[in-house]
Amino acid sequence: DWLTQGARKVMQVRGQLSSLGGALTALPHFHGEWLTQGWGMESKALPFLSLSDKARERKVPATRLSRLATFGGLAVTIGIGAVMEAAKKSFRPELEGLLSEANAERIVRTLCKVRGAALKLGQMLSIQDDALINPALQRIFERVRHSADFMPTKQMVKVLSSELGPGWREHLAWFEERPFAAASIGQVHLARLRDGRDVAMKIQYPGIAHSIESDIENLLSLLSMSNALPEGLFPEHVIEVLSRELALECDYEREAASARRFQ
Repeated sequence: DWLTQGARKVMQVRGQLSSLGGALTALPHFHGEWLTQGWGMESKALPFLSLSDKARERKVPATRLSRLATFGGLAVTIGIGAVMEAAKKSFRPELEGLLSEANAERIVRTLCKVRGAALKLGQMLSIQDDALINPALQRIFERVRHSADFMPTKQMVKVLSSELGPGWREHLAWFEERPFAAASIGQVHLARLRDGRDVAMKIQYPGIAHSIESDIENLLSLLSMSNALPEGLFPEHVIEVLSRELALECDYEREAASARRFQ
């Protein structure tokens, strides 16, 4: 229908919200009574339809250059922070300085800002055994796993207008501009179609799909420079598989088609 015809970055989802795959995690199922009654505006008050209290409204860097600049800025500030930490403790800026609380906050803030493959990789690292990665680094990524920022309304509207046309609001009786969920690839909004159907609109962040490989390379390079990851943890074929899977996750047309098969 309207939301899934030709829309690469917007998907309409009905039914159980936990079936949204990588865009959402740990959301409760909508049981039978919810499916028959619909969500409606009263659903905004439901406690489980809300963002993490750590989520913030921040613009997504949409171009490869802007994303590279963000990672570059992180590398510089982490280096400066490590040197300052070393100066305080009078020893060389080894891993301890790089993983100081201040630098941990910088890493979390940057990954939540860029989102995409970098945030997804960080979330994956958070569940690795502490025998593989430094426990301090694991704690950093644990914080990332429970956080994701969301797009400002202006940027979100620009994505919808680009994908669905400038008159996209005309197809909706109601649209909640603040998302109820946000993750590494996109964010999800409640809406109601003109025919009365309540839907969840899953909106992909701009620039995410075209920056998968560069995001992974940038994050791994940053972690490698700090010796925070053991050598060989991510061999080349693993990176290729990860990139391919993330590319499929960004293909909302494919996901919508798969969802329709189960209806």
